Amino acid sequence: MADSQAVQVHFMSKIYQDGGDESYQVDAPGSLIVRGDSAYLTYIEQLPDQDEVEVLFKFKDEGIRLNRKGPQNNHMAFELDQKRNFKYETAAGPMQLTTRATEIERDFDLEAGRGELGLNYILYQGDQVLGQYRVELQFEPKLSTLD
Repeated sequence: MADSQAVQVHFMSKIYQDGGDESYQVDAPGSLIVRGDSAYLTYIEQLPDQDEVEVLFKFKDEGIRLNRKGPQNNHMAFELDQKRNFKYETAAGPMQLTTRATEIERDFDLEAGRGELGLNYILYQGDQVLGQYRVELQFEPKLSTLD
């Protein structure tokens, strides 16, 4: 399946930090493309009072990549119990951050265009923990183009 399939995406992120917990969720139309052993899920994230962000998840057997394009671009990688470095763009310039996935749960049926992802990870700057994150992602075929 190399063609793009229209899907409905539900994304939720919970952030646990010393300064207080926060969460947000996004429901948006998206597209799913499967090429070889990789699947790509894209959608536009539009949160109140914030600029639009293009989101791309890439799923492979060994891990997950998350690319976010908007006012700041981020390219994060997640592999279970592995530390992965990335540059986080800020208005003040790039910061070197690290992710470590503590849990990755996947239940995908790519032929049917549906799936669920549960991802827990810790975000570090150097040895300092910036926060713990829980991401829940669900996608399913978009039944109507009128939605």
